[in-house]
Amino acid sequence: MKVYELDRAAMIEFETKLWKNWQWVKCDPCCCVMYCCLIDQNVTDRVNATHVAITQDGIKFVVDRHLKDCRSNCQEQGKVSKTVAFGKITDADIEEPAGKR
Repeated sequence: MKVYELDRAAMIEFETKLWKNWQWVKCDPCCCVMYCCLIDQNVTDRVNATHVAITQDGIKFVVDRHLKDCRSNCQEQGKVSKTVAFGKITDADIEEPAGKR
C-alpha cells in the first residue's frame, strides 16, 4: 500500500472559502453567525482526517472520525472508507485548475 500526501494547505484554503460563501447563500439566521466562526476548525479537522492510498485492490479514500458542525460530541462524524477497485475504473479525467501559476 502506498499513501499519497495531499496538499492540505490548498484544500483548507479552498474549502474554507467555499463554506463561508455557502453560508451567505444559505443564510440560516439561527446558526449562521455561530457556524461561520467554526468553519475554519471544521474544515481543518475534515481535511486533516482525509487520506488517499493505493492498495493491491484499488484506490482507497478514507475520512477518519472528526468533529463537525457545532463541534459537540453528539455531532461527531464517524470514519468513512471507500475503496474503488481498479477493475471498476473505466474512465479517468484530470482537470488542472486555472489561475495561480
